[in-house]
Amino acid sequence: MNTLFINGSAHTNGNTARFVKENFTDFETINLATVKVPPFAGQKMPDEASKIFEKMRNCDRIIIGSPVYFSGISGLTKTMIEWGSTQP
Repeated sequence: MNTLFINGSAHTNGNTARFVKENFTDFETINLATVKVPPFAGQKMPDEASKIFEKMRNCDRIIIGSPVYFSGISGLTKTMIEWGSTQP
């Protein structure tokens, strides 16, 4: 099974990544902290975001991990979801 883990934490080896590593095997990781994607403002989708969504289309399973800040997901994760809202 082709699995993609999207890490929405600012810490690439923090608790979010550790949880996934302890509970899943054989997956590719995209750390949103290292991807240059601007905040969503309705403009043309940046190439980096397009590459992520292309990988998502070719996966059997997607794990989206995010730390919880003030009862919500991280800004990195929210930005990626907002860009995803433009996808068919």
